[in-house]
Amino acid sequence: MTKNNPKRKYKLSIGGHRGNGQTDHPDLNANDYVQKYPENTLASIEAAIKAGADFIEIDVVLSKDAIPMVIHGNDLREHVFKQELPEDKYFVGQYTSQELQGMRVGRRESRDATIPTLMQVMEMLAKRNRASKSRDRPAIMLNIELKGVRGTDAPRRKSPHLAEAVHKAIEASELQPEHILLSSFVQTYLKETKEVMPNIARGMLFTAVEDQGYGQKTFLHEADNGDVSCYDAFASDRVRQLHAQLELCAVHPEMTHLVRPDDARDLLTALSQDKCYRSPIGKKLAVNTWCLQENANEAMDATIMGVIERVSKCGLPLGIITNHIKRLRVLADTLL
Repeated sequence: MTKNNPKRKYKLSIGGHRGNGQTDHPDLNANDYVQKYPENTLASIEAAIKAGADFIEIDVVLSKDAIPMVIHGNDLREHVFKQELPEDKYFVGQYTSQELQGMRVGRRESRDATIPTLMQVMEMLAKRNRASKSRDRPAIMLNIELKGVRGTDAPRRKSPHLAEAVHKAIEASELQPEHILLSSFVQTYLKETKEVMPNIARGMLFTAVEDQGYGQKTFLHEADNGDVSCYDAFASDRVRQLHAQLELCAVHPEMTHLVRPDDARDLLTALSQDKCYRSPIGKKLAVNTWCLQENANEAMDATIMGVIERVSKCGLPLGIITNHIKRLRVLADTLL
């Protein structure tokens, strides 16, 4: 997910995290709640584009009527704060798409803060990209993360339902396939997308070893006992194995992976030099990184600068998914 910029020696792509930034996490500053449109809404995506994002990262969860909805998690209590939900009915999978679109999300009062469908987001970007093409501007890319339902008690649709529903939406949309990247922590989701839409780029997410979810299954309920998906670390053997199975175009490691002195350097070098790490069309795998808890401060800036320096030295395409698009753009302009 990189763009050509003749003024820069290196290609860096800046992605808007859940649109113009995460807003629903309880550890975020209260200031973020009121300054930004709620995450994963059309208003937030529009704000990200205006802020200069090269691509937009969103999340999708399947509704009761099998429509991909743009929301970070299956538990509505983590996103719907202005409406009381029944004690036994608070999961995305328990509501139809029409019902979900009527719910207001986020802590900020806004008429635009409703849950969109994936189709609505794709049509919005398709319209944007048509206008950009007429002005000879680059297209906005869309990174769709397919979400699992770890730790929830919702009615769950694993197997090919989510992949098929996303495929159906992509087929019906005017957004060009080359402007889409599908990503997930869940390897079975990516395996299914490879089967039903092999021409759409795929990226695997990797979490930090220190994270409490590391090594645990992404599905914990009885219906998924046969699923082998787990939260994987960004380690050479595992990356090689998953790439061979899934034919990835990108890897999405949590940022702390990329600042470790030895492990990251060796793996990034291998990704750059070893021809077994190539996309289905023969290109080097892109590195699209993200931060579990991103704060706009000097320490975070230093970490990002280190990541840019390390990945750029390996000659790998780099994307950074951020809550702070304008701040990162200024920082990148000082380095590149």
